Amino acid sequence: MNQNYCVILAAGLSSRMGAYKPLLNIQGTPAILYLVQHLYAAGIDRCIIVTGHNAKRLMDTCRDFKNIIFVHNPAYATSGMYDSAKIGFQAVPEDCNNLLFTLADIPLISESIIHQVLTEDHPLVFPSCHYHRGHPVKIAPDLLPALLSYTGEHGLRGAFASLDIEPRFINTEDQSILMDMDTPGDYQKIISSLQNKQH
Repeated sequence: MNQNYCVILAAGLSSRMGAYKPLLNIQGTPAILYLVQHLYAAGIDRCIIVTGHNAKRLMDTCRDFKNIIFVHNPAYATSGMYDSAKIGFQAVPEDCNNLLFTLADIPLISESIIHQVLTEDHPLVFPSCHYHRGHPVKIAPDLLPALLSYTGEHGLRGAFASLDIEPRFINTEDQSILMDMDTPGDYQKIISSLQNKQH
């Protein structure tokens, strides 16, 4: 049976935050689980989480969640995001029908955006807000060999640009696709955004 997968990068050092980002509190839930819950609700069947720093803490936090595959980047302290992405892509099984890619530090992506990107009939899809492309990204599984073999500059962005395919952009006013939490200030903006929605 074909499955919908999502590769989530959670291997970084969280150095600018000063706290481990995947476990920061989002409405009483660790950020990684907040994200995974929304992915599952929007149609993802299994998540592939790339670990690095604090891998055991992350895996312990997710232990009660089903359908999570963990893969580890042992060189997380010295490698870049693209290296972690390749480890995640290499772990995508052959039964993958649709594949999304996102980052653990962009936890607020709405279920509606996830579902819209997931069901868009195109090999490479980005959500876009005011001409800034965000997450999650939809990647056709048959594009993975080209992404994995890319050795040029600019990491994952360069790898996407090297593909012989024009991406499709889904325009949205929903800034959650861009809201990462690299710094304490970013995290406070995320918390404030949620509080404003509640009111």
